[in-house]
Amino acid sequence: LAACGGNDGPAYPTLGGDKPLVIWRGASGAINVWLDLCPHRSVRLSAGRNMGEYLEGVYHGWRFDESG
Repeated sequence: LAACGGNDGPAYPTLGGDKPLVIWRGASGAINVWLDLCPHRSVRLSAGRNMGEYLEGVYHGWRFDESG
């Protein structure tokens, strides 16, 4: 994730076994690994944008900070 170019880099989709995951670096510098699924419309969070302090969903722009 060093290639992100800072805390507002991309969100990377990956797999953890058979579960889709998203990996992103937050404003704190911590690396976050979440289930790659928006609770609103089940769209992949990795399709959205890493805004540094939060991930922004692509569907309706819902925001998810590092606490989830």
